[in-house]
This record gives sequence, C-alpha cells and structure tokens, in this order.
Amino acid sequence: MSEGKLLSDFDDQIKEVQCNRKPVYMNRFLVRHLKEFAKANNKDPIAIAEYLITLGINSVDKEIKENIIFDIKNL
Repeated sequence: MSEGKLLSDFDDQIKEVQCNRKPVYMNRFLVRHLKEFAKANNKDPIAIAEYLITLGINSVDKEIKENIIFDIKNL
C-alpha cells in the first residue's frame, strides 16, 4: 500500500496568503484605484494597503506631528 498525502502536505498558496489575516471591506472604487496604483508602481496591492494602514495607525499611536513620507518604492 502506498503512502498517501494529507491535505496539509500540499502547498496551498491561497492558504498561505490568508493565514493570520482577516478580511477588510473597502469601497470598490478605492480598491480599483489601489490596484491601478499598485500596477503602475509594480507593487502588490495587499502590501501597499498593509503599509498605509500600519503607517497611519502607528503615526496616530505615537502622536507623530511631522509630515509623513511614503516610501512605496521600497516595499
């Protein structure tokens, strides 16, 4: 009898992306604009969204008063 593989043995790219993440619902026009922006800058839209949300939350939490510079090129 040959050894079978378990479902967990397969490389599931969707599962890897969704692991430790929850959905965030956004306006469809904003999503379209984000995707266009990401494509124009050759970046992943998920990485850009996570970067901007993290930057926004951290700047409020740390009470940053200076202007924030967005470094999309180095994502």
